[in-house]
Amino acid sequence: MSLPAFNIDLMNNSVLGVHRYQLESNGRLVFIGANSAADQILKIDHASLIGKIIEDAFPALVGTPIPDQYRNVAQTGEVWHDEQTIYENGQDSTALSVQAMQTAPGQMAAIFLNRNEPEKKEQSLDKRDAIFLAVANAAEQFLQSRDRRNFPGGCQCC
Repeated sequence: MSLPAFNIDLMNNSVLGVHRYQLESNGRLVFIGANSAADQILKIDHASLIGKIIEDAFPALVGTPIPDQYRNVAQTGEVWHDEQTIYENGQDSTALSVQAMQTAPGQMAAIFLNRNEPEKKEQSLDKRDAIFLAVANAAEQFLQSRDRRNFPGGCQCC
């Protein structure tokens, strides 16, 4: 398998979201694809965006530095990174960590992950831990408040 084909397979099968762009000679940055993880993270079907310039595909990016940063990456090969890119689709707002890199001369990929997901998982774990602690405390108080010899069936062990 050729290296470019391997890279495309790697991007398409990644759990990280991937957006791919082509820089045209007139400076237009055209959206050329996304992987299924991007669909899941951003909760949109990217197929209808293929062939659109970045500002039309993602109107929320107009007025932000992102389109120009991506153009620079595609043109120069410099890597760009941002820990708090906010993506809004009209219904949701998602905080993303984004790394943009050149994949070929005039092409680039933005690789991103949802920064909200670890927070949701952490909140879920915190809630689980709080419930576990409450049950453990209640059990301990119950055991301390009872005479162990009066347990149903009679505990003869203590």
